[in-house]
Amino acid sequence: MRHAIQTATLFPLLLALAAGPGDAAEKTNTVDSVGGSGYVMNGATRPELTLVRGHSYLFQASAAPSFHPLKLSTSATGGGGTSIFTNKVTGPQPCCGSGCSATSFVFAPDSTTPDLLYYQCNVHQNLGNKVHIVNPPAFSGFTETNGLIGLTFASAYSTTASVQRATDLFSNDWLTVQTLTSTPGSISTTISNTSATEFYRILTPLP
Repeated sequence: MRHAIQTATLFPLLLALAAGPGDAAEKTNTVDSVGGSGYVMNGATRPELTLVRGHSYLFQASAAPSFHPLKLSTSATGGGGTSIFTNKVTGPQPCCGSGCSATSFVFAPDSTTPDLLYYQCNVHQNLGNKVHIVNPPAFSGFTETNGLIGLTFASAYSTTASVQRATDLFSNDWLTVQTLTSTPGSISTTISNTSATEFYRILTPLP
């Protein structure tokens, strides 16, 4: 008997058993500086961000000056001191290195989070960019024919996926049987089964 289970990364799966959303961040988005072209975040100027539902993200804004405080927003332009998005956010907004009540906040998007938000300055317009909120990669097909296992999974973002197999769901001996590179959309693969009972999972890094 073959079974398919799924997770975006193994560590967040285990973390979720012990901590609720927002209790720990799995990835950090850091403001490096703010210039005339906008926020420099994660080493790039005004990058679009992709966040996966069910995971927690730290937004670190200690390098942002008080006149460019960072916020999550429903506004594409930002500024104006309004349109701050607070649902599933732990910690006060806006954030900056000095003059704000906090230098960072944690955001844990879930099924209620809109597909599109923005990180922006709370004072000035057009310093940030889009924040795409997507679902985690998921199995969309699982077949067994003549000893061959057919797996299909869908991802909303480009990723490298490790297909792993074990004979015990709670085993520490998961074996990577294939590594796949996926563009947004569905990808299928075929694997030969090796025993009567097998479990399959797909591990992908957070974007």
